Formats: sequence, C-alpha cells, structure tokens
Amino acid sequence: MKQSLFALFLLSMLSVACSTSKHVADPDVDMIIDMQRMLPVRSTWEELEPAYRLEIHGNEVISYLPYVWGSSLNKEIRMNYLNFTVLLRGFTHEVNKHGHHVYRFNVQHSAYTFFFNVTVNQRGTALVEISSDGCDPISFEGRVR
Repeated sequence: MKQSLFALFLLSMLSVACSTSKHVADPDVDMIIDMQRMLPVRSTWEELEPAYRLEIHGNEVISYLPYVWGSSLNKEIRMNYLNFTVLLRGFTHEVNKHGHHVYRFNVQHSAYTFFFNVTVNQRGTALVEISSDGCDPISFEGRVR
C-alpha cells in the first residue's frame, strides 16, 4: 500500500513538473523587445538609444543590437554590432518557478554561434543574455512590445 501511494505521489509530482515547463521544437513566438540598457563585459549598465531591438518571429531572429567593448577570439572579424536576420536553432521555452517566461535558442552569425537566454517577466520587461563560442558575453534589458 505504501509503495502504491508513493508511486502515485511521484506520478503526480512528475505531471506537475511537466505542466510548468514547455519545451517546443517549432517556436510559435512573435515578440519585439525594445532595448533600454546594456551591460557589456567588464563595464556597468549603460543607457541605449531607442532604435536597438531584438525581434523573434516564428523561427526567425532579427537583431539590431550594439556589441560595444566586446572582443572576439578571431581578431580579423571585428564586430561592433549584432545586426543580422537568421533562423534560430535549439529553441526551448519554459515558465520558471517565478512565473517568468524563459526562451533559449542559438543562432549562427559570421564565424560564431550566439546563445540567447531571454527572460520575460509579468510586467513585460525582458533580460536578454547573449554569450558566444568566441566573443565576450553581453546583456541587455528592455521592454516587450
């Protein structure tokens, strides 16, 4: 009897855990984030011009972001901006324990793969953390339209 109650308890916990997390292979996201501040590595938060934004439409990512004070391993490829329109890969979406939507994906641009971690809270503000296999990381804070 104890074993069946314990098994029922584990099954119910598993179903609750699965319902709070949503991993999707084909994203159905339509989001524009207007960036307000950026945090380059080895620096402090800095205000941004209103023109900088990140757009996610289905499986396409459109980036108009500055890449200031970032250095790359390949000195021949100098990037001052992350301006590109590419297809996203490895998309996941989940709702964390605080109710924030967390989107993770990566994109291939120039010689590098950029890994995006986008956290959107209930107030409509977003934290975008970008890391790479060959460039310094950078973070942005903005508002979702």
